Amino acid sequence: WASPQSWLNPKIKIATDFKSMATDGSIWVLTKENAVKKYYLGNLEKTLTLEIFPEPKDFTKLFTSSQFPYLFLLEPVQKRIIIIDKTGIVIKQFQSEKFDNLLDFAISDDGKTIYLLNGQKIYKINILF
Repeated sequence: WASPQSWLNPKIKIATDFKSMATDGSIWVLTKENAVKKYYLGNLEKTLTLEIFPEPKDFTKLFTSSQFPYLFLLEPVQKRIIIIDKTGIVIKQFQSEKFDNLLDFAISDDGKTIYLLNGQKIYKINILF
């Protein structure tokens, strides 16, 4: 075991102001301002411009993996989960009045199913791309 080292380039502002983070070889950070930033090899590579309607109010979770070409964003305030590609283009959006207490979500290994935890209920959404 080696001593831990910071993954962030010391010349870059410390990325501590975030709500959620996911990795796929790069590190994706969801900031408190609802921005999605991509870090690679310790440097900020890009900040995605999100053109989503309705406009985001408060994302709570970001997820991706090296298996998926997508980012998944949970927004309980607007009762939805959004799928964007890794350039920021919206692929799909699932929204329902039934999603009145969204807490978390998981993606199946094949990336074709979303499981939404809504209070004590779990909703299964099959994704058709």
